[in-house]
Amino acid sequence: MSSLMFQAADAIMKVATNAPVLAESQEGKQAEDWAVDFYHVVHDTVMPIILVVLGAIAVIFGILRGVRLARAESADQQQEAKRSLITFIIGIGVAIGLVLLLFFLLPTIISWFNSDLAKKL
Repeated sequence: MSSLMFQAADAIMKVATNAPVLAESQEGKQAEDWAVDFYHVVHDTVMPIILVVLGAIAVIFGILRGVRLARAESADQQQEAKRSLITFIIGIGVAIGLVLLLFFLLPTIISWFNSDLAKKL
């Protein structure tokens, strides 16, 4: 147990001094290669799918909220439907904005923690 703690402390110190953590051994190189492959799968496949799904949800729910607003009979129902539509637009805008931000800034974020790994991306 203490050996594992010493290894973790050593890794933390290497990160703090910007020393390479993974690339010292063959296992480290394999782990780094796996991390690069995983990044490419997430960045090139998963993130675009998430954006498409979020966009589809936005269109469907936007249409439903708009129909609800158009069908509102009283002023109270119109106000409630309008608030619901505005809340939805803000929420989906924030969600899509965060996914896009992560999509474009992920290499920069990775470079903050491991500059050697960021060069391979």
